[in-house]
Amino acid sequence: MEPRELVTLTVDGKEVSVAKGTLIIRAAENLGIEVPRFCDHPFLDPIGACRQCYVEIEGQRKLFTSCTTEVAPGMAVRTQNTSDEAHRAQVANLEFLLLNHPLDCPICDRGGECPLQDQAMAFGPGESRYTEPRRTYEKPIALSPLVKLDRERCVLCARCTRFCDEISGDRFIELFARGAAERVSIAAGEDFRSPFSGNTVQICPVGALTAEPYRFVARPFDLSTAYSVCQHCSAGCNVRVDLRRGSIVRVLARNNAEVNDAWTCDKGRFAFRHADLPGRVTTPLIRDRGLEPASFDEVFTRIAEWSKGGHVAFLTGGRLLDEDAYALSKLARTVFGTNDLDHRRTFHGGHAELLAAASPLGTSYRDVERAKVILVAGLDAEQEVPILNLRIRKAARRGADVFVIHPRRTRLWDVAEHTLCLP
Repeated sequence: MEPRELVTLTVDGKEVSVAKGTLIIRAAENLGIEVPRFCDHPFLDPIGACRQCYVEIEGQRKLFTSCTTEVAPGMAVRTQNTSDEAHRAQVANLEFLLLNHPLDCPICDRGGECPLQDQAMAFGPGESRYTEPRRTYEKPIALSPLVKLDRERCVLCARCTRFCDEISGDRFIELFARGAAERVSIAAGEDFRSPFSGNTVQICPVGALTAEPYRFVARPFDLSTAYSVCQHCSAGCNVRVDLRRGSIVRVLARNNAEVNDAWTCDKGRFAFRHADLPGRVTTPLIRDRGLEPASFDEVFTRIAEWSKGGHVAFLTGGRLLDEDAYALSKLARTVFGTNDLDHRRTFHGGHAELLAAASPLGTSYRDVERAKVILVAGLDAEQEVPILNLRIRKAARRGADVFVIHPRRTRLWDVAEHTLCLP
């Protein structure tokens, strides 16, 4: 890639050089200066919907939204830290946003990690002059079994609808009506059937969208956190696992522009609950006059007896951790005396594995999203590698030509040309 032209400007008197086309809000971030915002998100297109990120540009007669204005050579920007006019505008804007916002922080799932709460404390007016009755809506609305909507809390930042439009392509929710009646809604009788719906909950800057499995479960200060990698497919999404009293209560996507950007699929976000489902088998069973509970010693003894004089093979799932796969291979070779251990459902003589080992592709997600032509053969990306599906859609938005060869039409149908083939 050719080096990008640099532009030098000052923000609050501090000089910074950034690539041409950079937004003012990103230049301020490079200097460690926080400009309050709600609609801005680094992986979504700028829109300037919330009007909270006002800054003053010397030589201009009006304020500018820093999330939509690109830098220019010699530009002198003053944020709320050094501009009284920008500060007053932000205070006034927050006061308007809070006019109809319910005072339910103590019971809101966003309480303690809410950008609106934080910015009202840091940049807000301190008290409200509004004494009229607040607007109310029926709540919560179940957009799906996983996502609930509280329209009273919404600040109309459009993050959720932009994600559905720009990233996932699943346009189930949209902003309806105009003016004071504008709100996030879903068509009557529709269900938010997106495998990426949980991302709208995570990027919502208020408690308007909440995840049903996490509603009223914990507070941020109750949680301990660990960083991990999602185990449900080969994408390797970076995730944050939140635990309360030793039990997992929430999984969030972590930002990693080289892998999953800031997203993860609903399987990676919500499937952690399967381990605690009441119908899950928790003890070995032996089929002897029906299925009867047994100890592991009894089970392994029976298996050893059945295996005497025969050929034994082990077939595992493809999601085992390296340590588990090693332990199983040791069991197979030392106890059962077999080298037949595999996780593949189909086998074609090993030629594919030999070819892959001899000349690994080394293709990254970045390469995919920057490609001009993409051929997807025999892969339903949304179901098998969801994050790859988002990268392909990202490439299509940049003008890439996408072709899919598959036995059925996949979710890439709106951005790709499909050729149906026999399974």
